[in-house]
Formats: sequence, structure tokens, C-alpha cells
Amino acid sequence: MKPKNNLAIELTESEQKEIGFLAERVNPKGKTKAAYNAEMRKRNKASFAFNKKRATNIGVTHYVWRSTGDSDVCEVCKANDGKVFAYSENPEHGHAGCGNCKTNGYCRCYDEPILPE
Repeated sequence: MKPKNNLAIELTESEQKEIGFLAERVNPKGKTKAAYNAEMRKRNKASFAFNKKRATNIGVTHYVWRSTGDSDVCEVCKANDGKVFAYSENPEHGHAGCGNCKTNGYCRCYDEPILPE
């Protein structure tokens, strides 16, 4: 069932559980760098899944890959920055922010939905 205003999304119980931790701040204190990065990758994947569901709920099919544009951006993200991707197709290194491109850290890219006219 689609929400009346098309902006709210209905999440299943498992989806709520999966993204519920997004409201919590990730605290690096007391964690190894690897553990912190793994937690951030998990968080970014959940955030992308939430954004995808919200966007596709209002008819969005594609997004623009956005990187942070700083010196820590990996080669994959530099190459993808500004390009258009479909939510329904998985790019070679995963979607924006999902972290499959960076093995020594976490991806800070994000998807910018292309709103229907």
C-alpha cells in the first residue's frame, strides 16, 4: 500500500530493524580502525537502502553519484562522480556509498535522486 502523500515510506519490521541504528552516532572511541570502518560501511549500505526505497516510492528510477570531492576519494568514486546510475542495476563496485570500492576504509559518497518532472 502506497502512503497517501507519497513522501512517507512504509517499512517492514525487518527493514525498520536494519536501518534503526542509523539514528545512533557511530563512536570510534574504543574501536579498532577496522571495526569502525566496518560499522560505517554497514551504516552506509543501510542508508543507501533507505534512500533508494524513499526515492523509488515517489517514482525515481535513477540517481547522480556524488563524492565528497576531497583528497581521500578513491579512483572508483572519482570516476563515478557526477555519473547517472539506475537504482535497479548494480554498478561494478556497488552503489554510491555502499563501500565496495574501498577496502581500507569506508565510502563517503551518496546518491542524489533525479526527481521526475
